[in-house]
Amino acid sequence: MNASIEVTSTTDIQNTLPKLRTYFCQLLEELKIRRENDRESDKRVKELVSLQHGLEEKLEEGAFRLQRLQAEQTSKLEEQRRMFEDQIKDSDEEKMKAQLFSDTSMKETKSLRDEIRKLHVRNIINEYTNL
Repeated sequence: MNASIEVTSTTDIQNTLPKLRTYFCQLLEELKIRRENDRESDKRVKELVSLQHGLEEKLEEGAFRLQRLQAEQTSKLEEQRRMFEDQIKDSDEEKMKAQLFSDTSMKETKSLRDEIRKLHVRNIINEYTNL
């Protein structure tokens, strides 16, 4: 509000006083409203700042938790990889042993068949020679 009041006489003063009183009351009321608005704004700002801090803490906790979980996951994956590599190595060793056993068995079987044939041939020869 902007009021410029010129006073020139006592009558003017008496007429102007109620206007000044009204103007002053309006100014006081406006001041009260502004102060209340300022208090509410300050309160809301404090609430928002508090909320922001809470959210930042949750974000930091989440980031830390994520890092921890990633580290655990990496560790578990590495352990699984080592375990599978060991299993593959063991399987390869077992395969080599089985192949060696199979080769040896086949050679022994062939050798025994040859021996049986030789014995069978000798047996037949002996039968013909003894007749």
